[in-house]
Amino acid sequence: MTANPNYRHPLFGRLKWMASSGAIVDVLAILPFYLPYLIGYDLRFIRLLRLTRLLRFFKLGRYVGAFRMIRQVFRAKKEELILSLSITLLLIVVASCIMYFVEHDAQPTKFSSIPETMWWSVATLTTAGYGDVYPVTMLGKTLTAIISILGVGMFALHAGILASGFSESWKVNGDLPTLR
Repeated sequence: MTANPNYRHPLFGRLKWMASSGAIVDVLAILPFYLPYLIGYDLRFIRLLRLTRLLRFFKLGRYVGAFRMIRQVFRAKKEELILSLSITLLLIVVASCIMYFVEHDAQPTKFSSIPETMWWSVATLTTAGYGDVYPVTMLGKTLTAIISILGVGMFALHAGILASGFSESWKVNGDLPTLR
């Protein structure tokens, strides 16, 4: 990899780089961490300078090409993603209804209504479960296993749709996107 010709000079090139916007953002982002050590006082208002770490987001401009490709993939696969999201929402509602009727008699406080049971359904479909609400009946546990597997499959469906979109985009554009 060759050096940037703008910064090739051993002294002036480094000084020019230190005055660049990317280097200034880096200094402002790490300065709040080191400032209390340099000053030696417990200046609590200095902690507000930690917000300058958000300036790192200005460096995201170098990835505009990648963001453009992501946006193109989402636009191209919009209908498939909306359909799979609709199926996921339908699965949440159906799972909530079934679990309410299966578990309500055994745990009337945990599964008190179908909207309350939706918390369990979302936690079960999106993760391995939060742990605050779980079925105690054998039928409830069996249904939970089936619903958990369906939840993993639903997220795999979203990932597959996006992966095929990226694959199609790369075929159309010729090669993988290069980042600066």
